[in-house]
Amino acid sequence: MTLDVTLLTRPCTIEYVSSSGPPDDYGTPGDVMTTTDTTCEMQQRARTESQDAAEIGQETWFVVLAPGTPITTWDRIVIDGQRFEVVGPPNNVRHPRLGTISHIEVTIKAAA
Repeated sequence: MTLDVTLLTRPCTIEYVSSSGPPDDYGTPGDVMTTTDTTCEMQQRARTESQDAAEIGQETWFVVLAPGTPITTWDRIVIDGQRFEVVGPPNNVRHPRLGTISHIEVTIKAAA
């Protein structure tokens, strides 16, 4: 049994960046970006604000993706035109009785 993917209604784009492009002047391979359009669910997990004079706010979000969606720690997700970075490795959630992957949980934060 897997997640009912009809519950994932928010369009999102996953950006995959790899260092497989032509080398720059110093011989370092260039970055190449590919994208995949999919759907997800996104909910705020936490928000904090620094108490010093800078008052810098931070938010982390919780994203649910369909099982089998390729995503890694180095990828980014664009939701509603805003780019987010993946925080930590995505979690392939297993169904407790069937042992199959039910869905993928990802923690994200706004990209700088």
